[in-house]
Amino acid sequence: MVIYFLIMSFVASLCGIFGFLIWKKEKVDLIHNYHLKEIEDLKGYTSTIGRNLLILALLLFLNGAVGLFPIFSLDLIKVALYIGILLAFLRFFRIQKKYSKKRN
Repeated sequence: MVIYFLIMSFVASLCGIFGFLIWKKEKVDLIHNYHLKEIEDLKGYTSTIGRNLLILALLLFLNGAVGLFPIFSLDLIKVALYIGILLAFLRFFRIQKKYSKKRN
C-alpha cells in the first residue's frame, strides 16, 4: 500500500500545483482551448476550476494516506473519500456549464 500512497501523492501534488497555477496565477494555457472558447467570465472560471483542483488534490492525498492503514474501520472513510472524488469530478462539468456562453 506504500506504492498506492506514493502514486496518489504524486497525482495529488500535480493536481495541487495545476490548481494553484490556474487559480492564483490564472494560467489558462494549462486548460485546453476547447474549454475556454465559450467562457464569459475568465477570472471567475479560473478561480473556480483552480479551487476545485485543489479540493481534488486534497481528497486524493487523503485517500492515499488512508490506504496506508489496512484497518477495516477505515473502510467507511475510504467510501466517503471515493464519493468526494466523484463529486469533485462532477463539479468540473457544473463549472463548465455555469461559465459557458452557450448553455443548453
